[in-house]
This record gives sequence, C-alpha cells and structure tokens, in this order.
Amino acid sequence: MEGIYAHADFIKVYKAILDATQEIATYLRYHSAQTLSQQNQFGKQQSDLDLKADEIIFSHLKKSGVVHSAASEEKPYLNEMNPDGEYMVTFDPIDGSSVIDSNFSVASVFAIWKSKDINGMTGRDLVGAALSVYGSRTTIILYNAQNKKVEELTLLMMGKNERWIVTTPDMKIEPDAKLFAPALRSSYDNPNYLKIFENYCLKGYSIRYSGAFAVDCYQIFIKRQGVYSMLDSVAHPSRLHLIYEIIPLAFLIEKAGGKTSDGVRSVLDVEIKGYKQRISFIAGSSNEVDYIVRTINEKE
Repeated sequence: MEGIYAHADFIKVYKAILDATQEIATYLRYHSAQTLSQQNQFGKQQSDLDLKADEIIFSHLKKSGVVHSAASEEKPYLNEMNPDGEYMVTFDPIDGSSVIDSNFSVASVFAIWKSKDINGMTGRDLVGAALSVYGSRTTIILYNAQNKKVEELTLLMMGKNERWIVTTPDMKIEPDAKLFAPALRSSYDNPNYLKIFENYCLKGYSIRYSGAFAVDCYQIFIKRQGVYSMLDSVAHPSRLHLIYEIIPLAFLIEKAGGKTSDGVRSVLDVEIKGYKQRISFIAGSSNEVDYIVRTINEKE
C-alpha cells in the first residue's frame, strides 16, 4: 500500500482506515452479533458490533496523528482527536448490521475531508473516500488521488502475514445496466417508482439486493454495472445519511464513471447542513440513473 499511495498527502488517514478494516474483519470473524436494548441517536437499534467497530475506527484515526476530528453514525457529532490534525473523517462503522445475524456481508464507509468543519460544504470538497466490505473475503475500495483511479484492494494471507494487495487497479462503471437494487417501500407514495420496478421486470433485469446499502452499491463496482435507489418520502423517509454513507459512496461511484442523484442534482452538490441529514439516493450506471430521475419526476 505504501508504494502505491506514498505520494498522497493523506497516506496516514488511509493507513488508519486499512488497519481499522483489518481489525474489524478479524473481530467479525470470531464474534456473533448481540442486539442491545439501546438505540443510537437516529432511533436505530444498536448491536455490540456497531459499537466495537466504532471504537476500533476512532482508535486508529486518533493514532494516525493527522485526523483532527471525526463523526460517525453512532456518534453523530464532532469528536476532536488531534488539535493539530488537518483532516476530518465521517463514517458508518457497520452498514448492514440488521442483516449480519443472517451472515450476510456488511461494510464500513468512510469520507475524508481536509477541513475541521464540513457544514456548508459539499461532496465536491472530499479528498478521499473508502468502502470496506466484510464477506467471504475482506476488500476495500479506495480513491487513489495519485493516479486518479478507483482501486480495489483485498486482504490476503502472504506467508504468515496478512497484506493488502491491489486486485482491481481501475474500477469502471458502464452506462447501461441489468442489475437493479430497489427500495420497494419507495413505491408506496410514488406510483412512478412502481412503474420503474415494473419496467425493469419486463425488461428482464435482475433484482439483486441484500438490504445492506453499501454492499448493494459494492456489487455495482464489481459487476461494472447496476443501479441502486432509495427515495425519501413522507410515508417512508430515507434511512441513508448524507455525510456517513451517501457522500463517500457517491464520490467513489462518480470517480469510477457512474452517476448519482437525489432526484434533482448530483448528490455531490447537496450542501451539508449538520450531522443528521438524510436524502434520497440514486446511483450507478449513468443511463439508468437518468431514466429513474426522469421517471420519478414525471407528472401523473
């Protein structure tokens, strides 16, 4: 990893994320999730794995010495670490904890900012992002600012030690897709969304999703095509958080040639207003995103 990112000024932040991912992967492998009686500030039931992953990530970010502060879905407020640090990291420690008891893959999502206050900023201000996935293998997708490519690294056993190896050096998302990961509750008060679902079924698209948002987006990178959508509505508000989940995924998707939207504009153009913001999210192959945005905005 050092050889690839040695000239990136945020090498220590990425190293902290890689080390945290490795530690979380080991912990998940040997521990069963226990649902706790408490909820986080968003009303989501917490598991002991949510809190452990949160603790691990905060610890590694602090050890980096360059992260001024961080905020997470479990601690959605400014947590200062290193007064002289230049960076801020916002993250979701475990995305998909509601399906982890089914032994589905789960993920961690990270946004890296070169700022001490991100209010009023947008995703265009990000300097880096990462998506860690814990499944049959442990992988991480990063934006390499040196060569301006989205890369996948896999944690492999080399001799007696685990090492991060670049396994996909240049991830790209094609404009057309055959995979669709829907949030069907969005059709409850948006008939046009139901129309999209019906159209994809008639065209023979594969409906493929696990219920773990970040993992469902991960497959878009691996398959090089696909589209994910969750709409915000009165009956079923979006569950996705702008600064912990949506912005870092949108950043990686657009860097890989895909497209994102909140139904009106790119997600990366949405202004940040606090630490608890939620919005609609449509992302993936560009032609599919255009089709969904066009259809949901049609007048009945």
